[in-house]
Amino acid sequence: MRSTYLTAIVIAVLIGIWLLSGQLGVEESPPPLTLAEQANLRGAKQADATAARVRARVAYASRQVQHLRIRGKTENKRTVAVRAEITGTVTARPVERGSRVATGEALCRISVDDPRPGSTGPKSRTMPH
Repeated sequence: MRSTYLTAIVIAVLIGIWLLSGQLGVEESPPPLTLAEQANLRGAKQADATAARVRARVAYASRQVQHLRIRGKTENKRTVAVRAEITGTVTARPVERGSRVATGEALCRISVDDPRPGSTGPKSRTMPH
């Protein structure tokens, strides 16, 4: 027989003996008294002679509003300021203000007038997000 099986059997037997050790040689104690028995022992019958004051109210079921129509304003969680790194005129804005954009998505097209001598004229450049 393998040593791991033998070790497992020994551990199982020891756990069984440990669990049964709490049951052996212990005398049973009488069950605890119920609340009624405790009250009888203290003479609580005389204390019950005076009635306790109780407030009661009758409640009736009524219809409740399930849907409520309200008005309100929404606010953005955060605002981002976007600035161009070049000067020029905005020629197109493919994304509307307040729309969600992905990283690298073009926010606008800017026409750049190059003031350097010998330039070929206006150029159009897309500004990434």
